Amino acid sequence: MTATMLQLEKNLESDEVKPNYISISIDPDYDTAQIMQEYAESYGADWTFLTGSPRDVISTLQAFDAYRGNKVNHFALTLFRAANETEWTRVEGLTSARELARIWRDTLL
Repeated sequence: MTATMLQLEKNLESDEVKPNYISISIDPDYDTAQIMQEYAESYGADWTFLTGSPRDVISTLQAFDAYRGNKVNHFALTLFRAANETEWTRVEGLTSARELARIWRDTLL
């Protein structure tokens, strides 16, 4: 997912409106803030990587209907929302950066 988001950034670099990227850990028992920071730096990803207590991470994933019982059952999920909108566009599964760029641009219309 991180590699795809990096490609998405490149695909959208000439666009006027760009998404804010946030990645959420699915393994808060392992993913400390330090580990998440090192991971982001290793890929050159300059967006926010979130982790927290297992309870907080599960609560966040549940709020987005993305919790599947445990980390082994996780799935790729991308959510887009234009700045002044309340509805999210949900993209489940591994999707190319090119397709995500198209979907992002569609959310702005």
